[in-house]
Amino acid sequence: MDIKEKFAAIKVLLGMEAPAAVPQEQAANNTANLKDGTIISWEGELAVGVAVTQTTSEGTQPILDGAIEFEDGTILEVKDSMVASITEAVAPEAGNTPMEDFKAALEPLEKQIADLQKLLSDTEQLFKKEISTLKTGLAGTVELVELMNNTPKKEDAPVNTSFTKQTDKNEQIQKLAEAFKTNFKK
Repeated sequence: MDIKEKFAAIKVLLGMEAPAAVPQEQAANNTANLKDGTIISWEGELAVGVAVTQTTSEGTQPILDGAIEFEDGTILEVKDSMVASITEAVAPEAGNTPMEDFKAALEPLEKQIADLQKLLSDTEQLFKKEISTLKTGLAGTVELVELMNNTPKKEDAPVNTSFTKQTDKNEQIQKLAEAFKTNFKK
């Protein structure tokens, strides 16, 4: 590892740079990136029994026992800094990708949106028609009111009182009382 590579590894460990992705297929380079950003290395072909080390700010160190995962999902089981087992990454099952699932979920929502937009447009057209009808009716009413306002007034005609006789209530009560008296005396 030359000085530039060491500085790059230090920057990665300090979080100043993102680790450079090294595909698992490049095992001939004897290095790979783990999911957590750690860079590991080994000599020869990666196989059970091969010693693996990790590059840190303090240099190259043995890897502690346990499972480590490459960026591509391959898992190495390490025991005594040696590869104990290799579990290849599981390829995603054939079928819909998350984006296809998302698009499929959106389709009914897009149809609902289109239906609501059509309903809104239809309702807007109905309101415009009703407003037009109301404006026409109001204009006719305004014309009639103006016409009536401009019609000359007739002089107040005398009230014909010949058909009705105006009497006050006391007179009516007295007449009614006299009528009862006359009818009961007989």
